[in-house]
Amino acid sequence: MTLEEIINEIQKKKDLDLENLSRKFQDDQLKLRLDADRRIKKLLEDYEKKIANEMSMLERKEISEAELDSRTTVRKKYNDLMETGLARAIFYLEDLPQWKTYPEILESMVSMAKKRLGSGCTVKVSKTDLPKLSEHKGISIVASDEIAKGGLKAVSKDGFMELDLTTDAIMADMREKLSVRILESIGER
Repeated sequence: MTLEEIINEIQKKKDLDLENLSRKFQDDQLKLRLDADRRIKKLLEDYEKKIANEMSMLERKEISEAELDSRTTVRKKYNDLMETGLARAIFYLEDLPQWKTYPEILESMVSMAKKRLGSGCTVKVSKTDLPKLSEHKGISIVASDEIAKGGLKAVSKDGFMELDLTTDAIMADMREKLSVRILESIGER
């Protein structure tokens, strides 16, 4: 075998290994997304059912002369259930940086930021998250004090577009979605 053939053979093996790693990463990334979506959907469905059951039980009570008191009770129960649902969802999300799969989730977030904002974007992560990330060509990954609890913020090269995937932003989005679902559930009654 000539030197050129050996070099070509090594190059082919490297390309094949990189292709296999890329495929595995994409498969793992898809599994991670699907699993997270499934867990969030199940959590929301469970609380929607619980809220519907509680509301149904409250509605079956006789309307007495203390109608105002019963409305206050319904509102309080609604608020308690909503807070319980939110507290549980927030508990899981606040613990996100301690998950074993967090580095993979973070890598997925960086890939999403690059895909949405394009090359040249800047990704900001916490100082503790920076070592968990591999190098991504075409984007800048920096440590930032504005990311306290985990996740990332990304800004396009021109500075006009921003993507906020911090755990605080995700929790706020979940809080809003859960509130809307609860209100829709109450409105259907």
